[in-house]
Formats: sequence, C-alpha cells, structure tokens
Amino acid sequence: MQGDAELGRKLRELRKTRRITLQELAARCGLSASFISQVERGLVSPSIAALKKLAKSLEIPMGYLFGSEPSEGDVVVRRDKRKRLLLPHLDVTYELLTPNLVNKKAEFVLITIDPKTYTPKKPLAHEGEEYGLVLKGTAKVTLGAKEYILSEGDSIWFQALQPHMVDSYGDEETVLVWVLTPPGWT
Repeated sequence: MQGDAELGRKLRELRKTRRITLQELAARCGLSASFISQVERGLVSPSIAALKKLAKSLEIPMGYLFGSEPSEGDVVVRRDKRKRLLLPHLDVTYELLTPNLVNKKAEFVLITIDPKTYTPKKPLAHEGEEYGLVLKGTAKVTLGAKEYILSEGDSIWFQALQPHMVDSYGDEETVLVWVLTPPGWT
C-alpha cells in the first residue's frame, strides 16, 4: 500500500538518521526487529499502539509520521489537508481534525470503520478521558463487561482507564468523531 510505504520510509529515515539499528529500536520499544523491518518496507500496517511505541522510542510526536507539522499560526484544517492514518488490513481510517498535537490537551479525530472487515483486537486502557459522537451508522462501544449500542447522533463519555473497544455495529460504514485526552498520537 502507498500509505504503508510512505510511513515505512519515514520510520527508516528517522531510525537511520539517529544511527539506531533495528535491534536497538526493537529493544527500546518492545517490538521485534523483524516486525519493524516489515513496517519500514511497507509490508505490514502497524497498530496505533505499535506506532506510539515507535514514535516514543524515536523521540518524535506520532503526528510527524503522517505529514509535516502545519505552521505555528494554523488554526484551520481543510478537509483535503487532514493527516490520515489508514489501517488497510482493518479498513479503519483515522483523520486528525486538529492542525497538530503540539501543546494540545486533546486529540480530535474522525474515525471511519468498514464493518465488513474490521474487528477490534483487544480492549485498550490508558490515562485520560474519551468522548465520542456517531455521525453515521451504528457503533458498539464496550466498556469493561458492558456494551453500548450508539446510533447516529448519540454520544458517549468514559474514563479511558476502563478497558474499552469501539466497533461498527451493523452492515453499514460507521463514522465517528472522537476526542481523547491527553492526546494519544504524540
């Protein structure tokens, strides 16, 4: 995939510029050297959790991997200028709705889920809060052992330390606006 190749190229460039071997990076972030190599060659799409680990280990904001940072004075994100993270093997697209995440207290994203192929792997839990709004379709939000079915126009809030998953529910595409505090892409 073109997006995977560009992401991989940036990761390899950053790693080599910092004179870090695959094995050193693997030890720093807890991922295997072979997995990182496959990501760098555009052969696999890393999860957001893996990208967070790689970005932290390379000491960069995660947003850097998806384009150059907008100029300091930018306050508007045009539809065609959004930073995108496409997970092609999962048919989920994340679009950053804020100009950048530098010195921000929240991450504002548009999430599009194709219900035919997407299956969340495991619940996530992290510090902060999450807020969601269903723009299109139906979503299933699992918080611990409880499931909530949300329709268009419904919203949700929860403490993110609680194990949680978000999935499409039904046969049509689901589009969500999601806010995370603190930002998770950095």
